[in-house]
Amino acid sequence: MVDSHELNHTVPGGHDHDGHGHGGHDHGGHALPEMPLDPANQSLADALRMSFRILKFVMVGLVAVFLFSGITIVDQRQVAVLSRFGRLVEQPLGPGLHLAMPFPIDEQIDVDTSLRNLTVDAFWLRLSDRDRTRRLSELTARGAGLDPARDGALLTGDRGIMHLLLNVEYSINDRVRVRADHVDPADQISDVILFVRNVRDDRELLRSIIKDAAVAEAARTTTDVIWKDPRQIAQAVRDRAQDVLDGMETGIFLEKVAAEQSYFPLQAQREFLSVSAAENHRRELIKEAESHRIERLVNVAGSAWEELDRLIERLDQLEDSTEYDEVIAEIGTILETQATGEAGALIRRAQQQREDILAQMHADVARFNAYLAEHQRDPQLVRDRLRLQMLGELLDAPGLVKWWMPPGPKRLILSLNRDPEEILQAERDRMRQRTGP
Repeated sequence: MVDSHELNHTVPGGHDHDGHGHGGHDHGGHALPEMPLDPANQSLADALRMSFRILKFVMVGLVAVFLFSGITIVDQRQVAVLSRFGRLVEQPLGPGLHLAMPFPIDEQIDVDTSLRNLTVDAFWLRLSDRDRTRRLSELTARGAGLDPARDGALLTGDRGIMHLLLNVEYSINDRVRVRADHVDPADQISDVILFVRNVRDDRELLRSIIKDAAVAEAARTTTDVIWKDPRQIAQAVRDRAQDVLDGMETGIFLEKVAAEQSYFPLQAQREFLSVSAAENHRRELIKEAESHRIERLVNVAGSAWEELDRLIERLDQLEDSTEYDEVIAEIGTILETQATGEAGALIRRAQQQREDILAQMHADVARFNAYLAEHQRDPQLVRDRLRLQMLGELLDAPGLVKWWMPPGPKRLILSLNRDPEEILQAERDRMRQRTGP
């Protein structure tokens, strides 16, 4: 391009007045006078000046666009991690508007922190599309044994085989933890950073860890537990897998590991159902016996049966004699003060009888002391009075049959059968006492 000043100082044709081409200077070194431009060259110069101005504005605009291209918006369910010149910035960006360096200085990596699901069917039956619509109890085995290429299974601690279907709910945690290789608690790192740094495929990694944990935990449990309460092994699998994930610094948090289904091999269906039926019958018998035990305890002790049952079980586990005596004393106190059933009735009846016996003994002692003074004055008189009193009580006893014999030596034949009228009257009296007046 040619500047307009150069055009103003250049003679058309490029030659001086002497016909020599010296670039617009005379032999004495003095500048030639400026020559006016023709309209065409003047228009070209103006157009070039305008183009330069437009180009400057465009370049400034491009620089501004480049600088503001780093503005980013992070979704509410995401956390963003910046990679600056290939190195992760250890402060993740939360939801909202953020300003970062433009690409390729900063590169944004979005991490979804919402709940994710993963189904682990490595230990489940391989069913056809038609069999998936049917209940498992309606299915029959395809062969005499399991096909390792198709059927997955777990080997239990009691040498059993069980199928298990697991469902995993997990998320990328945005918590901050202390680095494993640093002692200073202030040197912390986010789990999101660990996830971006250490995890390539979270689903495949998690699937592998869950499978290893399930195999390990199944070897520590029994077939009965997996069949009847698979939640136990699911929780154990979750805890073991979480420890492995934390040790690998993956930043993955297992929200829940659920046992969707558990089932026995179809090849052992008849034997398994037989054992299950026997165990169900045993549980029913135990439940019936327990119900009968509780019923008997309620009848015996009333509302205090639960406390008595607890103390009796505690008594069976004690070895210290001192504590044993304390529990026995506590049981006695409850029986005397709280028991309302048969035991309570017997105890209160015994207490009443004890009071009656004590009262009778006190009365006998008082009577003995009263007779003692009389006996010391006239022993024979006291003996005669006591003999007459005893005979009177004996003859007045109910149901006693009496025969009167005239005095003197005579031959007497006694009929030992009781008088029927007396028997009838005695029976009436007994019935009247039982039924009331």
